[in-house]
Amino acid sequence: MEFLNYIKAEKYPCTSQTIFFSCSEIPSSFIYNFVKKLQEERNYPVLFLDLASISIDQAKRDITMMFLSGPIIYFFKNFYSLNKEHKINMRNFLSKYEGPNYLFIFDVKVDDNDSITIEDKITLENYNQLFSFFYPQLAHNKLFTSKLFALNKKYSMNTACVLMNYEPVLGQNTEYFFNFWFNKIVEQDKSLFKLSQFLFAKDKLFFEHWNDLKPEYPIEFWIAFWSDQLFQAFNFVLLGKKGDLKKAQEQVKRLPFSFIKKDWQFYTLSVLSQAHEFLLNLDFGVKNGIRDINLELLYLKFIFKKF
Repeated sequence: MEFLNYIKAEKYPCTSQTIFFSCSEIPSSFIYNFVKKLQEERNYPVLFLDLASISIDQAKRDITMMFLSGPIIYFFKNFYSLNKEHKINMRNFLSKYEGPNYLFIFDVKVDDNDSITIEDKITLENYNQLFSFFYPQLAHNKLFTSKLFALNKKYSMNTACVLMNYEPVLGQNTEYFFNFWFNKIVEQDKSLFKLSQFLFAKDKLFFEHWNDLKPEYPIEFWIAFWSDQLFQAFNFVLLGKKGDLKKAQEQVKRLPFSFIKKDWQFYTLSVLSQAHEFLLNLDFGVKNGIRDINLELLYLKFIFKKF
């Protein structure tokens, strides 16, 4: 069943404790919105179990634990990177899970009746349905959606979820958004990838390029952009360290060519994970009204190996 049919059929919120999702590529922005919705609705803690960092046995032990505070919502990171034997083992275990917690697993290109498929392309009708799902208390900005789908008939799930985060806060700035921000966000200007290339290469030209681009985008955009870059880089390094570069190049997109070609070899999963966590803390500050967010500290720590 596709995700939009799943929520349309009023099967959400699902009482099942284990839900498998299948997608053509891991939709980081969709996952972010979905986690945020679960936190707001269920008021349970959300934890991420990274199968690239812990053993399958450890993951099994973690999800069977019961806490006095109540259930935990677990999201499994890097499930798709498991080898075939481990994936079958884990999937069999999870599908029979009857523990106290709730489990959400995202896998790549799985075709079975047990998985909910995340749509690749989102139409206007799909977008409106998703918006109502993620923001049930908010009214649509009709000017925003009409302009959005006048420009393109369809968007990727990731792009739709990124744009959706702008819609509720634009108000009278909608025209300004489409005139000055839209193309930069959707097309992802080549200069952004030059900036990303300089950061991953720890090139001294980074700050010069950053000073030119910084005023072009709001802080929300920069957090979303770097979050996606670090997320993609983590997954590429994960697969690359396992010797599966072909799979990495097929599944991981939107990274600078120089990173894919050579720079990924100079990174550890720990560094990328810590940088991403630091960025999430900055995002928390923005969402709680702190506007004086110092992204330069992130860059300095990253470039000078302080993570």
